[in-house]
Amino acid sequence: MTQFVTSSPPPPPSEFHHISLLVYFAVYLILGLFTFGIAVPSNHLLPIILIGTTYGRLLGIFMGSYTKIDQGLYVVLDATSLTAGSMRMTVSLCVIFLELTNNLLLLPITMFILLIVKTVGDCFNPSVYEIILHLKGLPFLDAHPEPWIRNLTIEELDDEKSALVTLCGEEKVSRIVEVLKNTTHNGFPIVDQGVFPSVGLPIGATEVKGLILKAHLVAMLRKKWFLT
Repeated sequence: MTQFVTSSPPPPPSEFHHISLLVYFAVYLILGLFTFGIAVPSNHLLPIILIGTTYGRLLGIFMGSYTKIDQGLYVVLDATSLTAGSMRMTVSLCVIFLELTNNLLLLPITMFILLIVKTVGDCFNPSVYEIILHLKGLPFLDAHPEPWIRNLTIEELDDEKSALVTLCGEEKVSRIVEVLKNTTHNGFPIVDQGVFPSVGLPIGATEVKGLILKAHLVAMLRKKWFLT
């Protein structure tokens, strides 16, 4: 009796060689590390997507002999996970990859991957944009205020506020030096008192002419720009 032994066909060869993918991944990763922090209006989304797709293709090649999952699925899911983990993008990223793939069947698993990646990422560190803001010392408002701010009232802010200090269009040097020594203001309004009021303003109203910074006053004193 003759027995026939059948075996599953070998997986199709990959379109890309793993050495080329490794070189491509390393080059884009190094260039991305250089461009993320420099003051250049470059796009961070596309490099991260390319890095994620390259890593996904490498993973698909490695898992090709163990599973029958298409390598393109690894590409899409790895690009989604890397982008969501670094930028914390969820809904917009899901829409972007839905438009790229034009496959509604990938929507549930993409949303599931985004949920896992964002939850795990928030447990360890903020997004790459918030990290850059902290490193560069740029001011920004946090999503949640500090606990002591919640109990702060308007009366307490008014008590802590320093009195307004104004300067006229022509001031003595002694007056400017006194103001700079006794105040911590960064700018001073330039006003003219007792001007002819406009319609609807009381007589003797104060008109604001502009604002001068503390650094400008210090520079004027150092260079002795005085009127004799």
